[in-house]
Amino acid sequence: MSESRFGLDSESLKTDLERVIRSTLAGDPSSRPISESAKKGPQSAGFSHSLDALHASAARVGQQPPQPPTWRARLGAAAIRLMRRALFWYTPQISQFHSTVIETFEAQSRELGALRSALQEMRVDFLEPRLAAVEARCAAIERTLRGMRDDVPEDLYRRFEDAFRGDPEEIRTRLKVYIEFVQGHHLGTPAMPILDLGCGRGEWLDLLRAQGLCARGADSSALMVAQCRAAGLDVAEANLLDLLKELPDASVGMITMFHVVEHLPVVVLLEALRHSVRVLKPGGAVIFETPNPENLRVGAHTFYTDLTHRHPIPPETLRFLGEALGLTQVEIRRLHPETEAALAESSELERRVNQVLYGPRDYALLGRKLSDTMNA
Repeated sequence: MSESRFGLDSESLKTDLERVIRSTLAGDPSSRPISESAKKGPQSAGFSHSLDALHASAARVGQQPPQPPTWRARLGAAAIRLMRRALFWYTPQISQFHSTVIETFEAQSRELGALRSALQEMRVDFLEPRLAAVEARCAAIERTLRGMRDDVPEDLYRRFEDAFRGDPEEIRTRLKVYIEFVQGHHLGTPAMPILDLGCGRGEWLDLLRAQGLCARGADSSALMVAQCRAAGLDVAEANLLDLLKELPDASVGMITMFHVVEHLPVVVLLEALRHSVRVLKPGGAVIFETPNPENLRVGAHTFYTDLTHRHPIPPETLRFLGEALGLTQVEIRRLHPETEAALAESSELERRVNQVLYGPRDYALLGRKLSDTMNA
């Protein structure tokens, strides 16, 4: 701490100046505790204290020390009076110095008050309107990034899923293909729990429960969450990206998303993939299933049956993203080929037509995180 003989703490003075500027730029100063001396005017509490100290010091110049009624005190007082007469030319200089310092600090105090007023005016006239515009823009971007699904009435979307997603029992049958992968990597244990994001009606969670595996889910739809909870499933109502961001590193054994990634804007998709890898424990894994645009009937038609779909994601694109963000042993599984109206494949042309028109309607990315350093 640097403190002068007049009681001026330069570090404290600097801190007070910074506090005034920061509080002015940050918002309403009334929300912060202010000392009584600071309330007297535009000067800060530090300046007020320093000025008081200077005035008190100036008042002591030329004062006689206390004089107890003893002969030694009387002798000392006489010696002091003699010394004062000998230094008659020095005492006024000390007083003048004090006066100059006081005037200087009072001028600085007035300048500080002017600066504070200017900053306040700048905050009101310049910063606040721009801050409000930025906040409005951020809110608009956030609404966009959260996707279109929030704009579809929940009861309507639930009826849509019932009509187009398929019978829940049929969905559970389709999902059984992943059980071997889960059990083969010892996932779904209390030490390696599964988190199903965008769990919808809960078919996957119900299947995992039937296998005695440890899993929970999350969905942004209150109606879907209520339906899952009514079935005894552990499901939270949450935005998937918000939930992922809140999870600690290496805290989940497996992340699954079935027909979710195609609903996400690119920015949200990348963040969701990045955080999915981050929260996985070493040895953890992901399963992301989505419509397969390699089937032209899917990519050009049935994909858009769901108005909340963003855009089809080709298998190799999702593979690249998964590997780039830290997944290993990445595998693409093409699933659910169509059988109706398939050509006999009596020629190479018929085989290729079958492949692009009646091939797998869905695919899944399966990948693992083998160490904590993979996504450093």
